[in-house]
Parts: sequence; structure tokens; C-alpha cells
Amino acid sequence: MRKLSFLFLLTSLALSAQKIKITDGETGKPIANARIVSDELALYANEDGLIEFPTNGKPFEVSAGGYKRQQISHFQNVIALQPTVKDIEEVKIISIDVQPIFNDVLKNYHKIYYNKPAVYDVVFRRKSYRNEKLASMSIAEAKIWMSSSMFNYKSAYKEDYGSMIQMQLNKVKFLKKGDADSASSLKNKEFERDYYGSYFFNYELTRLLSNIRNSKYSGRLLAEADGEQTISFKTNTDRSVKLDGIFKYNKKDKVITYIEVNYDMEELPVKKMQSGNGEEFTYKFGVATTVYDFYKKDDFYVPGMFRQTGDRYVLFYKDKTVTSKTASEVYYNTFAKSTSAGLDKKADSSKNLLSAAEVKDSKEAVILLSEEEQNFINQN
Repeated sequence: MRKLSFLFLLTSLALSAQKIKITDGETGKPIANARIVSDELALYANEDGLIEFPTNGKPFEVSAGGYKRQQISHFQNVIALQPTVKDIEEVKIISIDVQPIFNDVLKNYHKIYYNKPAVYDVVFRRKSYRNEKLASMSIAEAKIWMSSSMFNYKSAYKEDYGSMIQMQLNKVKFLKKGDADSASSLKNKEFERDYYGSYFFNYELTRLLSNIRNSKYSGRLLAEADGEQTISFKTNTDRSVKLDGIFKYNKKDKVITYIEVNYDMEELPVKKMQSGNGEEFTYKFGVATTVYDFYKKDDFYVPGMFRQTGDRYVLFYKDKTVTSKTASEVYYNTFAKSTSAGLDKKADSSKNLLSAAEVKDSKEAVILLSEEEQNFINQN
């Protein structure tokens, strides 16, 4: 692939856009995945804390997990967010029972998160590392249609995922594979349910509750401002999985607006598996992190971002030992109400989305690469 410039302006709207850098107000370091919401648009910062944002003079909101949100009335090149908690060790310990909060959110899920058919313009970003070296990267624009915001377990039992979620590939912006090997493409039906389930927060919330119900767990109120609590939690499950995380809880709406869950599975025994093409391999679990971010649209909450990372996973196959690290992100740039009909040109769910035929769309996202991503693209 030819060398590509660092900044890609993909729409006429982007012609009037400028870069905004979101930083930590205490350290000055960039905040990856900081969010800007304005009118019908939700945008997220790259790993360098940069967002390409239209300078249309309209006010916008800036937020990030672990930071106080800000309302911005005019364009600024640098926006510093203040941490919700400056020093975790100095926080007064206020215990809080997180299980009733999780139970209540799950019980009223259909009332607080938009739960009718909807379609989103999204950006998929995925990176894979092999033995600490960036090995592959893909960025694509697409559409996602969901019949509701809730994972349907009955449909999943029938493997009818298309009735819940459909995807349409609009354009592959970047696709490059370096020193990736075949282990990165191994697939197994065992992962299929988790893959589709990960797009639905109620699936993660159900899993989270199943892990803490019969385990000793603790919750801690870290901060509270403007009716929103920042709460941490942790537990050791009976399956040798260490679990901890942090979430933001809006007390008025009784909704989780942001959550980050870490699963430390390194003490689990290695597992022998078989890929779809019959290859056998051994899999050692590592540490997985799942992040969901929501913003309020009228009287309900819609997804803004979903992120899933895996680190310190080890694959043993073909006399090779490969340490794996991955990062997958879905950014929901726009939201629109839809119908139960789904997408007209949906991709075949049995195949990799990036192999689907591209569907031209008038809406194109602004893709701003991080320095690491740009250097990888520019490699011969």
C-alpha cells in the first residue's frame, strides 16, 4: 500500500474541521477515547488524544471515563479535562453495594437504553500485536442495524444473529497485515456468541452479575458530581478469574453511562481448541478489558463507543509460541431510528466483514491516525 498522509479529510464537512487535543488537566497527557458530542454527531479521540472536529460554532460536550465532563461554547484547540479522582489513595473510603445497581439497570434496561430498531454510522478499528509488535491493522466505515439494544438469548440459541444485528460495509479505509501469522485468523464457533453478544451491553451486564452473585465483591464510591457517581468494584470469582472495574452512574436517570470491566484470566488452565478449518492449537488466557460508553439522546441513552482489548494471551501451535495483544473498537458516530426490516445490503454474517462488497454511502467519517498507526501504514 502506498504511503498515506497523516490526516485524511473525507467529507466536505471535514474541509472546515480542525484538530482538537484532549488532555489530562493534571498531567497534560493525551486522553485516548475522549468523546465529543454535538448535535447529531459523536466523535472519539485517537490514541494521541486528537479529534478532527467541524468548526461550525455550535457548543459541544467533552467527556472521558475517569474525568469530569465539560460543556464547551466555542472552539478550542486544546481542552484539558480534570480527573474525577486526583489521587485514589487519598479518597475517603465509602463502601457501596454495586450488585443492586447492576440488578436495577438490567431490570429496567429496556426503559433507559433505546430499545427499538436503530441504525448507526460506525467506524471499526482493529489492531493486533504479535510478540509486542504491531502486526495488523484495519479501519473501516460501516453501518450497524440493531433490532433493539438487548441481546436476544432465544435467537442466539438458534444461531439467528441476523435477526438481532446486521452490518453493511461502506468502505475499508486502511487494511494492512505485517508479521501476523495464521493464529490471528483462527476462528471457532465457541467465540461466535460472545462476539455478537459484545455489541449488547445487557449481555456484558448479565455476565458481570453472574460473576459477582456468588463471590465476595466490594464497591467503592470514588467521586460524585452533578448527580453522577464514579464507582469502582472488584471481586475474585470462584472460577479463578479476578475481576475489577469502574463505572459512571447517573442517579437521576438510574443509568450506567460508562463502564470499564477488566477480566484477569491468567490463572485459568490452558485450553485446547480447534479452528473452523480443523487446525488444533492451545490457548492460554490473559487479561481482557471491555468498555461501553453511552450518551443521552432526547429521553434515552444510545451507544457511543464499544472497546474490547486483550493482552498477554498466548497461542501455542505449529511448534510456535505467540504472545497476542488485540484492540477492537466500534465508534457509533450517528444514530437514527429504523424499522424491523433491517439493512437492504447487509453483509454475509458468516464471512469477515472486510471481505464484503462495499456499499457507497454519502456519510463518511473523518479518520485521524495515531502516530503509531501512521508509522505502521508507512512501513514498506
